[in-house]
Amino acid sequence: MKQLVLDTSGGAATSCACVFPSLGALFVARGDAVFSYDPVEGNMSGMPMDSDTVMLKNFNSYFVAVTTEAQPSMQPFSAMSPAPPSSTPKQVVTVILAQKGMRFIAYSSQLPDVVHVVIGLGSIFVISRGGADGNTVLFELKEKLLAERLDILVKKRMFEWAAEVAMKSGAAAEVTADIYRQHGDALFEKRAYDQALAIYAKTVDLGLPLEPSYVVERYLDAQRIGHVAQYLKKLHEKELAEPEHTALLLKCYTKLKDVSTLE
Repeated sequence: MKQLVLDTSGGAATSCACVFPSLGALFVARGDAVFSYDPVEGNMSGMPMDSDTVMLKNFNSYFVAVTTEAQPSMQPFSAMSPAPPSSTPKQVVTVILAQKGMRFIAYSSQLPDVVHVVIGLGSIFVISRGGADGNTVLFELKEKLLAERLDILVKKRMFEWAAEVAMKSGAAAEVTADIYRQHGDALFEKRAYDQALAIYAKTVDLGLPLEPSYVVERYLDAQRIGHVAQYLKKLHEKELAEPEHTALLLKCYTKLKDVSTLE
């Protein structure tokens, strides 16, 4: 058995480490950050948290972090009316999607006196002593359906992450293609024609079903002949071009007076 020293700066407190199978990594919470360790590369990355993490769990492609509540620097009470001391400690439960090259907060909420987090039955269960008269309360957090998750990301204009989640979650190719279409459309409407074309071209590179005539007509209407030629060339490179695409490409080169390419 080979011994590998991942980090010499210290280990993890109780309940502050978990294995992350989908990334083949070990996650360790230390202070106000969560670190990701690879058995070969060692410390790969660190994600800052708002305050010290006291509990860490893995759930599918997420990790669940329970952090102590950060104290505000200014209290909304006057000197004549001091803030009453809190008798119930509060923590923040944060659920973070962790995929290669991508980390974002999927859920976050303040809960009183969290004592345990249990993963099971396809849900995250949070046990808290914050009920009336200090009674124990069980909260269940359930992952939204994929369609709902993608809709939220697209509405937030987080197109790249939406496409990444769609592909890694096994969504139909049509779903991913539509996300790229919406991303390209958003850039096109801003007249960011080069960036839009790069996004539309991704559907060609990935073999996604976006109708070429949709892209071609958009750029023809905007009289962007050079962009049409680039897109049609990409279709030919991937052997996805139809005869009409070849004819249109030749017309574009003629209009652009690209003699060298025609020859």
